[in-house]
Amino acid sequence: MDSAVGLQYPYAEALLSAVPALEMEDARQEIILEGDVPNPLRVPSGCRFHPRCPKRIGEVCVREDPRPVRVSADHEVACHLYADAVVGAAG
Repeated sequence: MDSAVGLQYPYAEALLSAVPALEMEDARQEIILEGDVPNPLRVPSGCRFHPRCPKRIGEVCVREDPRPVRVSADHEVACHLYADAVVGAAG
């Protein structure tokens, strides 16, 4: 992947999928998140979004905080999905 467009945090993808399209050809499949929003007084271990993440890749998401990965000059993603991504900074 060579642009930040394909490298987004799954929660951001879900939020953006809910934005209505002005043109039918621009419409996209809305991502419906399952489960309850976590209690802010008992933050989940690992990735904070793992209980509701439709792209959770396993126990690493439950156990370890993801490190931020720079995907462009002004965009970082903190997600285990992109831990090995090597993306050149777009100017």
